[in-house]
This record gives sequence, structure tokens and C-alpha cells, in this order.
Amino acid sequence: MKPFVNRLTPRYGIPVVLSLLIHGLIVGALAAVPFELKDMTEPPTIAVALVEPASSPAEPSPAQAAPPPRIQPVRKPVPSPIKPVTAAPADVPDSVPSPDEPTLSSAEVLVPPSLSAKVMPPPVSRPLPSMAGPERESLLKDPTGKSISISQARAREGATPAPEYPLVAREAGWEGTVVLQVEVLPDGTAGAVTVYRSSGYPVLDQAAVKAVKAWRFVPAMDGNFPIRSSVRIPVKFDLKSS
Repeated sequence: MKPFVNRLTPRYGIPVVLSLLIHGLIVGALAAVPFELKDMTEPPTIAVALVEPASSPAEPSPAQAAPPPRIQPVRKPVPSPIKPVTAAPADVPDSVPSPDEPTLSSAEVLVPPSLSAKVMPPPVSRPLPSMAGPERESLLKDPTGKSISISQARAREGATPAPEYPLVAREAGWEGTVVLQVEVLPDGTAGAVTVYRSSGYPVLDQAAVKAVKAWRFVPAMDGNFPIRSSVRIPVKFDLKSS
């Protein structure tokens, strides 16, 4: 048996050795340099930069383009101060007793038992014509052509009771004269009775009106016809009369 002769050594040995050396150096160099194996599954990082767009002319907003009109505050009218109303002084009747006159006490007033109001003679009455025109003119003349006079109304005698003197007026010492305007109807009764001039005390005025409404009168006559008329009657209230 022939001994094994390495025939490849002279021909292939040197290149193989050099190749191994080169690879060993490369492997050693790679081992000396630290190498990090990154996770390939990690998504790449993307850098985002905010870039301002080119400035364009801003459009005016509706509020800036047309400013709303300014509303003026409504001023309420200030009421003018009300002037105090001054009441006009009441008319003082002529028959009000003066402060200097002594006022009768209740005991003194009740002493005379027959205190009453006096009815003064009535003045001239004023007939109220119930007819007018030619008919009235014909009645004012009799068949002979003479004019017929018109008589005036008057209180019937014995049918005019005096008014009662109110107790409150007697105790207070009130006196006065009231003039009444009396309408005398054709039948002799009193129609409307009103106060023509007050005595100054309503209680005395009402007492006089109440009494005269019950009076009976002789009506005014237009020839032979009774007519409606008006007469004024004064009624005096006097504490000193008896």
C-alpha cells in the first residue's frame, strides 16, 4: 500500500489558508464592534412639523363688517311734582254767632218751654206762567176787553205750622235765618222746596224744609185760573223768642 500523498497542498493549500484567515479577521472585527439588533417590527418614527400657511387677508366678520346700532336707553319721563291742593276757605254764613256772644248752657235753653221758630212774612212771589202766546193773552182779558190781574201765591192762614227747633241746635245755642224757595202748585200744595240761603247750620235748614213741605198755600191766580208759581219764605230760628 502506497502512502497518502497530499497533492492538493501545494496547489490549494495556500489560498484556503488565506481565505480562512481573512474570514477569521472579519469575524473577530465584527465581534469586537458592539452590534445591536433592532426590532424590525417597530414602526418607523415619523417627524411632523407644523408649517403655517401663507397669510391671507382675513375676511371681516359680520360683527366687524357692520357694527350693530347703539341702542339709546329709553328715559322715562319724570313726573312733575304734584302741587298740594289748597282747599278754598268755606264761606262763613252771616248768621254764625261770634265768639264774644255768650252761649246758653243746656239748662238755660230748656227753661223756656215754648221755644219755636218764627215764620216771617213772605216777600213778593214770582208766578210761573203755565201758558204762553195768544192763548195766555186772551185769558188776561175779560169779555169786555179789560185786562185781568194776576194774584200772587201766599201761605194759607192756619195751615203753616212752625218748624220744631232741633234739640242739638238748642243745646249748642245755634240761631239763624234760612230762606226757602218754595214751588206752589195750582192745588195749593208745596212742590219742590230748596234752600235759597242757608242759616249756616244744616240741621236748622233741614228742619225748615221739613216743616214748609207740609204747608198749604193759596195758589197764584191768572184771572180765574190757578197757576203754578214760586215764592221765597224766610224762617228764623231764635232761642230768645218765647
